[in-house]
Amino acid sequence: MATDPMDQGEVERHAPLAGPMPALPVPDARGLRAALDREFPWLADATRAIAREVALLPDGAPARLPPLLLAGPPGLGKSTFARRVLEICGLPHRLVTATEGGGATLLGGHGRGWRGGRPALPLGLMAQSGLRTVGIVVDDVDRQGSADGWGTPQGWLLAVLEPATAQRYWDPFLLTECDLTGVSWVLTANDLSSVSGALKDRCLVVEVGYPPPDAAEMVVDGLLARLAAETGQRPGPLRIPAAAREVMVRGFAADPSTLRALARVVRLVCGAARLGEDPVAVARAGLAAISQAEDRPYAARRLGFGRR
Repeated sequence: MATDPMDQGEVERHAPLAGPMPALPVPDARGLRAALDREFPWLADATRAIAREVALLPDGAPARLPPLLLAGPPGLGKSTFARRVLEICGLPHRLVTATEGGGATLLGGHGRGWRGGRPALPLGLMAQSGLRTVGIVVDDVDRQGSADGWGTPQGWLLAVLEPATAQRYWDPFLLTECDLTGVSWVLTANDLSSVSGALKDRCLVVEVGYPPPDAAEMVVDGLLARLAAETGQRPGPLRIPAAAREVMVRGFAADPSTLRALARVVRLVCGAARLGEDPVAVARAGLAAISQAEDRPYAARRLGFGRR
């Protein structure tokens, strides 16, 4: 029993881990693929790899994805894609960014007696949800912060990505072995060369890139479908005037590296259309803001969505 009242509170919050925990069943691989293809058509390689892995699982098996490392340039929507995969699978999930600092404690927590002591991140999510099948997205794993007394995020992940060691993970706060085999890990990286060979060896590595200019129509329709899913509307792309869609298609074809900013233009255009404003003028203004931005893939502030 923990002697510190705060530590004791954490132990009690994680009491559900001591008993049997249910698992969500494996999702339908075809449905998963269809939804991701509709919303992220430019990430077809990643979708295909994930769907094939899910298809290998027998009906009724726990919904656990193999460790996935999604690598590619910024602005592709890798972290959004990762969260959407887990969402479609029905898995409770969390996203953490390796650049937040804190070393390995970002994921693994740390022992009792320390300020802010807590168990490993996935254990907290399991206790909160009451499920042993959960998901964790580790964004920018290639840009991890400095090591602490427990190592780096990449180093900590090496053990929990191996089924044999994940099944008997020793938690420094709970002071007992815990089973983390029900955790689905999705990692993202901009620079694959900054990810250790040992970590890459434990993951299904999928490299992705900017869509070609001739995929502009597919990309715009995908962004419209993604927005429909985010706002709880029917599956499929939102309807906007053809002239506004054409402006966005031409804008993306001129510079595929503007994908992230284009997603914000899509939101602006759809909102403007709902308010009876001129969506074509809004689309042109949004694309003009992107072209004038110094950091073009990250033109959020010029479009009114960045932090002030």
